[in-house]
Amino acid sequence: MAVRDRDFGYRDFFRTMRSGIGIQVQVGVHEDGGKPGRPDVAKLAVWHEFGTSKVPERSFLRSTLDENRSKYATLLQAATQKALFGAKTLNGFKRLGHRIVFDVQRKISRRIPPPNAQSTIDAKGSDIPLIDTGGLHTAIDYKVLVT
Repeated sequence: MAVRDRDFGYRDFFRTMRSGIGIQVQVGVHEDGGKPGRPDVAKLAVWHEFGTSKVPERSFLRSTLDENRSKYATLLQAATQKALFGAKTLNGFKRLGHRIVFDVQRKISRRIPPPNAQSTIDAKGSDIPLIDTGGLHTAIDYKVLVT
């Protein structure tokens, strides 16, 4: 009787870990340069996420991650297991990125408190916080990076 040793990707995984290569899923708004006379969407995102002296904090990114931590951990665990067992694609990590983007955009659409000031409503013609032109909503994106 012959014994056969099958490697299900462990050697490659541990070689990868030893060499410092890893996989990151980055979700957020990337700098776009902005339009003349207007700040870029990335700056607007930071102002709203953390607040300023004139803009109240309306966390759309951190709060979404906190509220869905267990769901994202499950998706990350599944993606990592597939990678451990020899998956040659990053589809599991891309699925996680898509899910987070969807959840962040949905949170923005659901009116994050506090409500807009009357002067803001008058200026933009809407009472929905974080949505004016739709630029922030559509700028939410993800990247899967192999480092």
